[in-house]
Amino acid sequence: MKVLLLGEFSALHRDLCDGLLALGHDARVASTGDGWKAIPTDIMLGSNAPGLKGRLARLWSPLASLPKLINHDVIQFINPVLFSTQFGYNEKLIRMLFAQNNKSFLVAAGCDAFYWNEGRQRLPYGPFADFEQQDLGGASSPWRSPVRRKFNQWLAENVDGIIPIMYDYWVGYQGFPNLCSPLPIPVNLEKIKYQENTLKQGKLVVFHGLNREGFKGTGYVRKAFDILSNKYSGEVECVIQGRMPLKDYMRLLSTVNVVVDQTSSHGSGVNGLFSLALGKVVLGGNEPAHQALMYGDDPCPIRNISQDPMSIVAQVEQIMAQRDQLAAMGQAGREFIMRHHDHRRVAARYVDTWQMESKK
Repeated sequence: MKVLLLGEFSALHRDLCDGLLALGHDARVASTGDGWKAIPTDIMLGSNAPGLKGRLARLWSPLASLPKLINHDVIQFINPVLFSTQFGYNEKLIRMLFAQNNKSFLVAAGCDAFYWNEGRQRLPYGPFADFEQQDLGGASSPWRSPVRRKFNQWLAENVDGIIPIMYDYWVGYQGFPNLCSPLPIPVNLEKIKYQENTLKQGKLVVFHGLNREGFKGTGYVRKAFDILSNKYSGEVECVIQGRMPLKDYMRLLSTVNVVVDQTSSHGSGVNGLFSLALGKVVLGGNEPAHQALMYGDDPCPIRNISQDPMSIVAQVEQIMAQRDQLAAMGQAGREFIMRHHDHRRVAARYVDTWQMESKK
């Protein structure tokens, strides 16, 4: 099967591509590398350079790569906006790619019109207000735009299938007849070296990665870290860092014991799963609805937290009381990823979904 994975969020498509290649398929990722994360890609679709040079590159690169983007058995979009939105460029190019490939799929994996509107109404809580206030400086999300909503709906209605990666994104697309069963995020365990989770210099190192502070709930994490640092100054070290290339971020993760992923989600994204694979104890989204949808009766070891800083403090205190079990907790997390997120197993499930679904 010849597959083009178009766009990138936190190495989801990169690891899926690795799984497909391991199964003998002809697969490529075409992306910009997801900004400063600099995730390796097979076909570069733009530039992260500032100013006019960057804008021109983002317009020209996809056109120059067009012969590599057509005539695939399956093309999979990771979001309805993948290219520059100037002059209707994104919509025109995606419509062209849609027409020049066989089957098309949309991954529900992040912010789009249906997560931002339907999801916001249907989910008990989410990052919506914090994201607009902190990350957008009080502006409304562009996904509230009727123009973006209209194109998002056209794409969702016309692809062969919509594939959600977690409960949060599955909720927004309820009612679409081509909504597929959710598929787990693939994790290439060959690239993530497991390390036994042990205390270094007697302190429990608790880490939160900087990215979109409002979306991830960094403000709540900072408050929790202040409480922990003041109360357990000799026992806990709290670290907040981020905005670095993926390889550097993974190196940093390898030095900590506990990862606080995000406070405002019902399930876990790539960061939380990578952390489990490394052998870390993870705090993040793991609501019962997500657990039931994605894992059934096999409990996910991610410890659920909320936008209440004290929920983070309470979980860290529980881990401190069980510090002699850190290694066992870390091993359980790695084994869970092996059972549910191994990139080859997940890639096989994607292939099954692509072969079963047909709308055109």
